[in-house]
Amino acid sequence: MKRTVTLLQSTKNDRGIIYIATVIMVLVLFSLMTYTMSTIISINSEKTSNLYIDTEAELCAIAGVEYAFYQLVNDFTNWSGTSGSINFGKGAFQVVVYDTDENGNNLNSDIKRIIVTSVVEKSIKKIQVTFSSLGEPFSFSMYIKELQDPIKNHYIEIGTNNNLKGDMYFGDNVNVKTPRSRIDTTSVYVPPGHVVTSSATFDETYSWDIYPPPLPTFPVFDHTFHDSLLSIAEAITSTNGNEIFGNSIVNSAWDLSAYDSNTVFINGNLTVTGASAIISSFTTDSPAFIIVDGTVDFKNGCSVGDNVITIASGSVNVISTGTLYGLDWSATPLGDRPSRVNEIYSFGDIDISGGKVFSNVNAIGDLSLRGTIYASCYCVGTVEIESAIFEGAVVATNLKLDRITNSELLFIPPLPGSATGGLKPTIVAGSWKVL
Repeated sequence: MKRTVTLLQSTKNDRGIIYIATVIMVLVLFSLMTYTMSTIISINSEKTSNLYIDTEAELCAIAGVEYAFYQLVNDFTNWSGTSGSINFGKGAFQVVVYDTDENGNNLNSDIKRIIVTSVVEKSIKKIQVTFSSLGEPFSFSMYIKELQDPIKNHYIEIGTNNNLKGDMYFGDNVNVKTPRSRIDTTSVYVPPGHVVTSSATFDETYSWDIYPPPLPTFPVFDHTFHDSLLSIAEAITSTNGNEIFGNSIVNSAWDLSAYDSNTVFINGNLTVTGASAIISSFTTDSPAFIIVDGTVDFKNGCSVGDNVITIASGSVNVISTGTLYGLDWSATPLGDRPSRVNEIYSFGDIDISGGKVFSNVNAIGDLSLRGTIYASCYCVGTVEIESAIFEGAVVATNLKLDRITNSELLFIPPLPGSATGGLKPTIVAGSWKVL
């Protein structure tokens, strides 16, 4: 029996239909892929945009903390926060000041708690910071916590060829040798069980006494605010806008107002030298910031104007005759000098030798005073005072070689209401928390 097999042959029309169907399927698949990729790109773009907005909001909040810091420097007692929102960048911030802690308990009069709220588009950030006005230790013109080498010396030596004026506290015995000129209106305080000896005559203007307990304590300088700015400089990987990557040398006029918020961040070392000048068109409400993740040298006769704040992770050196940090108001009577917020901060050491400084100075490392200084100086480590002309106040853990030599010291405690060179009192940030 024969089996009949019928072979079907496709026609031209059949082949055309198959081709069209194939093209349609490819187009559908391509459309699906395009839609999927578009969705992924849109999601990633949204995430990137949100990250950018969140970062802007965080920087805006930090700016609010910075703003509060300098308002409290100007008026720690009465400033109660912003009356409304203050625009910054693409957003705005608001500051509220509290006299109570988070549990509603009253704070000491020298402590303030602030909450900064920033808004950039849909992103809201809140930062809470406590601020303290350094008081008790700075009621002394000079405060040295302890001897550098108590086993060797057993006393702190105020050597010959010193002119002294102002109250001083030392955490050990003191020996005052014959001064170059009369010690005027000066009192030296020591803890119970310690003494002050002197070749000069104690009288109504020059005296020493035991400081009664409780003894003044060494203030803790919370540098969270400073370090938060340094972390921004540390993260820089390329130069863009007010962010500079690599070592920088400035040897001509430098206008910091050209940068966003008068602030420049540098990941690298900075040298300001020669006839260069940092233009001083800044105010206490709107100072300029130089933030350096590295060392900073001001030298060879360069000048820095008022209301400029330098913050460095490495050492800061103000050296060479003619170098000036802060405008020179030394010829102006103390009470007539303008208010300024000049500051030099170093997470390392600060060396002032040969230059002249009108600025608060804060060193987490050691501090060398061998030039002309009109300032409030805070030093976690050891301070050296030799061949210095000094007007202001010093707080330090140790005194180098446990002695002061060849210096003219006019000590004035930088408390609110005092006329210490017009410089504002030191305000420190305490607990810092993102809410």
